Amino acid sequence: MMPIKSWPWMLLFSTVLLLSTAAWAQEADEAEEPAGDGADEGPVDAGSDEGGAEEGAAAEAVEAAEAVEAAEAVEAAEAVEAVEAVEAVEAAEVVEAAEAVEAAEVVEAAESKPDVTLVAEAGALWLHGNTKSFSANGGIAFSLQHALNKIAADVAGAYGRGVIPGDGWVTVAKKVGGNIRYDRFLLLDVASIYVAGGAAHDPLAGFEVQARGDVGYSHTLLKNDNHTIRLEGGFNYTRDQFTLEAGGAGQDFFGGRVFAGYTLKVNDHFGFSEAVEGLFGGRNNQDAGERGFDGRLVSVTAISASITKILGVKFGFTLNYDFVPPVNADTGESFEALDTTASITLVATLF
Repeated sequence: MMPIKSWPWMLLFSTVLLLSTAAWAQEADEAEEPAGDGADEGPVDAGSDEGGAEEGAAAEAVEAAEAVEAAEAVEAAEAVEAVEAVEAVEAAEVVEAAEAVEAAEVVEAAESKPDVTLVAEAGALWLHGNTKSFSANGGIAFSLQHALNKIAADVAGAYGRGVIPGDGWVTVAKKVGGNIRYDRFLLLDVASIYVAGGAAHDPLAGFEVQARGDVGYSHTLLKNDNHTIRLEGGFNYTRDQFTLEAGGAGQDFFGGRVFAGYTLKVNDHFGFSEAVEGLFGGRNNQDAGERGFDGRLVSVTAISASITKILGVKFGFTLNYDFVPPVNADTGESFEALDTTASITLVATLF
């Protein structure tokens, strides 16, 4: 047992111990409160940081998308520019190719040798017995083409005599004429400007002289190994001088000229051709003082067959219609408006 005199010291010691324990507990509580506050504030600050990070990422994504769209737009514009550049180059190449082809055709035409043709034909008929007559017809045609220039000329005629009871031998056919023509090609063997002239003597039709001049445009619509189609249009002037039988007067004709020609080459031995020419305009009969419509229509049909490379046979039929024929001064009647000629000739292609 503790002595009684020592209890004050025990009491003092217990009091100090209690006070020490209380101070320690208070210090421990104060140390826990800042840690608790920091723990509470920590989650709040972390949430704010996460929100800011999300907004920044979204802004960066938007900027990246806009950058991609801008890049795609630039690429598309560059692609369009590239396509346009390619098309421009192709168009320029096409133009250059066309110009080169035209230049090559011109050079080829200039360097080529002249194309010369010379064709002669002749035919004759002799009848003796109850009918006595003879007739002959013939012609020659020449053409020369070099580069874009072509010149052609032809001469043809027919003559015949026969016995008419009571009159004896009389002239039954007498006609001769020639033509010359120059073509300047605008497009080789396709389009040309032509100038032509000609004259004819046909007294049995009432014409002492028929002189004409033509100018116009010619265009070949189709030309291949078998078919050729050509059309022409232009102006014509014709001076008609009538025979004494037709009054001896003269007249001037002004009008338009149209022409259509077709050639068929069946093979190397057979061919067919048809040419139609029309003159339509007005005449001025200076002596009679008459003015009015006049016109002529000419059709030439031919069928040819070759015997050799040089010789061949041709059947021809020509129709010549005068809308206003001359008038016979003795009878007061008009000459026949329609003249036709059928012939069979031997043809020689010399060149």
